Amino acid sequence: MDVLPAAPPPPAARAGGKTSQRWLPWLPVLVALALSTAISVLALSTASGVTYLGDSSYDTEFVSGWWGLAWFLPLLPGVTAWFRPLVAAWQGLAVAGPQVVTAAIVVNRYRVSDWGDGLEFLSFLMPLGLVAVSAVLIAAALIFSPRSRAARRA
Repeated sequence: MDVLPAAPPPPAARAGGKTSQRWLPWLPVLVALALSTAISVLALSTASGVTYLGDSSYDTEFVSGWWGLAWFLPLLPGVTAWFRPLVAAWQGLAVAGPQVVTAAIVVNRYRVSDWGDGLEFLSFLMPLGLVAVSAVLIAAALIFSPRSRAARRA
């Protein structure tokens, strides 16, 4: 009677069972990316476009006011930086990524509708501002976190 050799343990068991926890520190990046994408989709889908107001006047809105909610997103990397600075830096980029796509869609909507006057490129200041605010909050968290204060005392 032949006995089959025992199968090797799965990779998670060989590595001490930590494969499922490898992605856990990056969960804040995925949350920031999801929230930023949701705000972008909401702002783009609720925009009214070109609206005739009467007497040959029009109103153009290619991204709605919901886009302003994105200014709350840099708080996420600022808080994360207290615990994991590298993850916070990636989170800051995840906050700005979908906003760059939103700005590109806004510029494209202006160009396609022939309502653009060249100033629509200023919409790219929004994601750049989000990166700058995220960087300032991350730097502040690194300077004022209890870890950095303890390191300065030592």
